[in-house]
Amino acid sequence: MAKRRASGADSDPELSNAEETPSKRARVDDDGMEEEETEEQREFEAKYGDKVRASIEAKTKLQGRIAELGIIQSLEMHQFMCHPRLSFTFGPQINFIIGHNGSGKSAVLSAITIALGGKAITTGRGSGLKSFIREGQSSSEVTVSIKNEGDDAFKPDVYGKSIIITRKFTKEGSSSYKIKSKEGRTVSSKREELSAICDHMNIQVDNPMNVLSQDSARQFLSASHPSDKYEFFLKGTQLKQLSEEYEACLENIGKTYKILETKKEVLPDLKKAVADATARYKGAKRAIETKAKAGELKQELAWSHVQGKEDEMKAKIEETAKTSRKIPKIQESLDGANATFDTANQNIQNLENELADLGDIDNLDNQKTELNGKLKANKQTIHGFQSDMNKMNADIKAANKAIADFKAQIEVETKKLQEDKQAVREERQRRIDAVKKEAEDHDTLLRQLNDQIRGHEAQQEDLKKKMAETERKGNDANGEMENCANQIDQIARQANDRIAAFGNNLPQMLHKIEGMKWHGRKPLGPLGRFVSLRDQRWADLMRSTLGGMMTSFAVTDGRDRTALKQLLVEFKNPNIQIVVAEEDLFDYSSGEPPETVLTVLRALEFKNEYVKRIFINQSRIERTYLSVTRVEGERLAESMGGGTAWSADFMRVIVYNDGGYYSQPLQKLNTQDQRMRLFANENPEVEKRQWQEKGRRADFVLREAQAELAGYRKEMGESQNAIMRLRNDQRTLNQKTFNLKQDLRALREEHDDDVPVNITALEEALQEQENSKENTIVQFRDLEARRKGVDAEQPPLLQELNRIKAQCDEFAEKKSTLEARILGATDARVKAQHEVEYYRKKLAEEQRKVQELDKATQALQEEYEIWTKQAEDFCDGKRIDNPRKPAEIERQLKSVERALQEQQKENGATIEEMEDALNDAVQKYRNTERDLKDMSNLNKVLKSSVVYRLNRWHDFRRHIALRTKLQFQYHLANRAYFGKVLFDHEKQKLELKVQTDDQAATQGLNKDPKSLSGGEKSFSTICLLLALWEAIGCPIRCLDEFDVFMDAVNRRISMRMMIDTANTSDSKQYILITPQDMSNVVFGPSVRVHRMGDPERGQSTLAL
Repeated sequence: MAKRRASGADSDPELSNAEETPSKRARVDDDGMEEEETEEQREFEAKYGDKVRASIEAKTKLQGRIAELGIIQSLEMHQFMCHPRLSFTFGPQINFIIGHNGSGKSAVLSAITIALGGKAITTGRGSGLKSFIREGQSSSEVTVSIKNEGDDAFKPDVYGKSIIITRKFTKEGSSSYKIKSKEGRTVSSKREELSAICDHMNIQVDNPMNVLSQDSARQFLSASHPSDKYEFFLKGTQLKQLSEEYEACLENIGKTYKILETKKEVLPDLKKAVADATARYKGAKRAIETKAKAGELKQELAWSHVQGKEDEMKAKIEETAKTSRKIPKIQESLDGANATFDTANQNIQNLENELADLGDIDNLDNQKTELNGKLKANKQTIHGFQSDMNKMNADIKAANKAIADFKAQIEVETKKLQEDKQAVREERQRRIDAVKKEAEDHDTLLRQLNDQIRGHEAQQEDLKKKMAETERKGNDANGEMENCANQIDQIARQANDRIAAFGNNLPQMLHKIEGMKWHGRKPLGPLGRFVSLRDQRWADLMRSTLGGMMTSFAVTDGRDRTALKQLLVEFKNPNIQIVVAEEDLFDYSSGEPPETVLTVLRALEFKNEYVKRIFINQSRIERTYLSVTRVEGERLAESMGGGTAWSADFMRVIVYNDGGYYSQPLQKLNTQDQRMRLFANENPEVEKRQWQEKGRRADFVLREAQAELAGYRKEMGESQNAIMRLRNDQRTLNQKTFNLKQDLRALREEHDDDVPVNITALEEALQEQENSKENTIVQFRDLEARRKGVDAEQPPLLQELNRIKAQCDEFAEKKSTLEARILGATDARVKAQHEVEYYRKKLAEEQRKVQELDKATQALQEEYEIWTKQAEDFCDGKRIDNPRKPAEIERQLKSVERALQEQQKENGATIEEMEDALNDAVQKYRNTERDLKDMSNLNKVLKSSVVYRLNRWHDFRRHIALRTKLQFQYHLANRAYFGKVLFDHEKQKLELKVQTDDQAATQGLNKDPKSLSGGEKSFSTICLLLALWEAIGCPIRCLDEFDVFMDAVNRRISMRMMIDTANTSDSKQYILITPQDMSNVVFGPSVRVHRMGDPERGQSTLAL
């Protein structure tokens, strides 16, 4: 191929005869196929054949070294083809990847090719990267680790002993690289760095001989046409690439040769033009002398003008210096006024920050009102209890007196009864006492039943509270699920419009801002566009505390505030804040705590330093600490000697320098608040997964709440059933008690019939008083217990009220002090501001004068330098000191120029025109002659180099072909086969001749390969592949399904042969893929087998 192209250089005899076609000798083999070998091929094989055979034999006795660089150590795939996640750790020499069909073995070679920058089409698995992404996924990632050791390591001080290459690509078509060191540090993300690594290590992933995919392997194993095998041979050994490059060189050399021949034809005409111009110039000598005199006068005139400009410049410099001496004094006064103003401004800012940090005491006022209400209500309750108890005491005393009187009267009346009725009355009394005792026992049981019923009712009240709390928790969880769903929808909507989170119609508003004129710098906003959160666990807290700042806009001139406010209202954003702040990038580091303390500033990341200063001025984020809980925040602020802390449990803690502290709850945002869309994760997918995880947790809480609610309802039903049973028992006992009381009433009536009326009346009155007394005592004890309970509540309430009052008083005192100090500082700032304005105007006026003088001086100086340079150029570096006045020189120059014009009329052209014509002709001739000579020499060097390289290319091809032939014969000998590799470089064909033992007995030598079995043919082609691999410098050899057409015998021998070849290969790594079982193959320590899992296939019933 290269020889044919070498003859294509137009009109170059040396190139066309670069290599003549050698003579050929034809012979016919036993089956009639003609084999042609050139005399040169025979001589070459005779000269080098023995050396190559000896080197092949010697290599089989040596153990190959393990490669120090360029081999693959590990491979990891994420969502690649059929694998959600798969990783390999390869051995340094031989690796077999085995598994059933469909298990994803071939994806390994595709992943290696893609990770090392290969084209997707070379894998035979797709025309683009999107086809490698696992179905249902949005992106895929492949990571390969390459060994990088030894003296030839690639940038070992940067990468270390391994280079880790990660390639990520998405459904949208984007693709990116990350090239990392062994420690995981990203070194580069450029494709050029990967190309440099592969070139340094000689890794050629697009070479079909290095990485044979499944389709390429089958094509190579089953290809029958000799030209296909020859094409594969040229591509794999990179001879074709060299040939195409030489062809381009030859075409360019031929074109250059033609152009140079054409250019040489103009040299005689250019030489004649030089002779004509020289003759004409020599005929004007008198005019030249006059011109020289005019030139001297012009030189003197030039230096005369320079001298006048120098005098003017010196006068202006003196005036500028005199005016400039006034500025330092004014500047000193202005600096003092500015310092006073800055001190007053900073003092006001600090006081306002302290006042803002105080917050408000609405919560304390609410607590104080609530405590006063409780104390007042408790006092009223205690007063009512005491009044009732006093009344009960009086009732008990009256009852005791009445009981004593009734007992005395009964005793007197009883003595009057007759003695003969005593026994009957005693028996009747005994029965009355027995019935009364039984009725009292029933009353006791009834009280116990009532206690049990009240216990169950209390349990039901507790269950109702728990059920209400659980229902609230379930409703909250359900609301959280709906919020998560809304947030996921918002993330999807915000994927293409990230600015929508900051307000309404902002893209249109920002476009209008661009087209308007402003007094100061163009308004900047929303400020949240330049702020992101480093850790999402603080997102809710930041939304609550900095949400207003995130949506705000900033202007540098207060006069722009009105126009910007009108725009905000026009585009339906009336509540967005406007901050007026000059662009002052001050140093804030002095106000920061040690680096180990987390502040709001350190939790945020700013893309704009101006925005960062605005947040620092407005919210003091550089000295506001962050903590997980209120207690941690309080301790942190105390350890820092005071300050403000925000905690993740939504509390703001202020610790004062004198040791006091104040805490205030922060407002939690509801799920519908616009600010909930702020501080979103930079990666929408990550944020989406976070909200999905929150939704799952809320769903779990909802199900848990539903389960708890079901349990509570079950307990409620059981309690209600128990109450129903107890009420049934209560009704039964009530009936029995009622019956007993009826019996008791009958016995008493019978007893009373025998007792005088007055005794019966006394006893009934006595019984009534005793019952009244007992009821009063029970009520008294109940009131006393309730009064003690209310009394116990009072001291803690009073203590808490006194503490809150003290905090309120302390807050009021501090606020009043700060407001008074702010008022005084404001007066000082106004006074300082007036002084600043006065000195600023005065300084500006003087500076304007100086600038005008400087500009005038600078212009004069530049004119002086330009005139001086022009005069020097005009005079060829000669300077004329103390020249005459310009008017005198000009009069003499005019006289000389008139004489020169008369002489030029006689010659027909000016001296300058004739001189320029001569110089142009000479320069053009010299340049053309030099360029043609240089290009001719360069073309000759290029021709010589290409001829030499073409000869070397043919030598390479012959060496590779010879080694391939002998290596092929050596591998065939493993099965006692004999064969040849026939190269026809002129016709670009490669054929195999193979003889098996059976063919030797039946068909003679070198029969048609078509008579071989599929396994024998595949074995022969594997022998050819191993032979070709010896000619490749790449450290990696990959082959997919090499034994697809082999029987067990050929496969076993091929496997053994490949293992032996790999063991003897120096610094080479083999990755071989097969779907076959390898249990019958004996492996050595250099072999590592990776077994793939069985494929997952969905089993279903066919719809017949």
